[in-house]
Amino acid sequence: NNSFSTEVFSGNDYLSFVFEGEGGNPERVRERIFEEIKRFNTDFPKDLFETAKRELYGRQIRACDSIEGLSSLAVSMYFSGYEPDRAIKELETITAEEVENYIKTSLLEDKSTLCVAGKGDK
Repeated sequence: NNSFSTEVFSGNDYLSFVFEGEGGNPERVRERIFEEIKRFNTDFPKDLFETAKRELYGRQIRACDSIEGLSSLAVSMYFSGYEPDRAIKELETITAEEVENYIKTSLLEDKSTLCVAGKGDK
């Protein structure tokens, strides 16, 4: 169904990606995620990376347009162990090659966990 979502948890010593949703075949969803990761490993979409980078950069800048957004960003960065402006600085300097290398060396099936909650009989 359309409940699929992603989240990233990070700090000074860790980075974790969470994919979650509702459905009857979690193993197949996991397979599809890793099929897509393998596709990125052979044909990394640098143009898509640049688009995503600009979108994330814009989102970070827009968060600074309001007291609520700026406060939320500052608190999030503080509890992650980062300086408040570090996310913007990282987005300015990160390259497609760095992301491509990270995907190849870190997003591996043997470093993943599948957690299924509930009966799964929907």
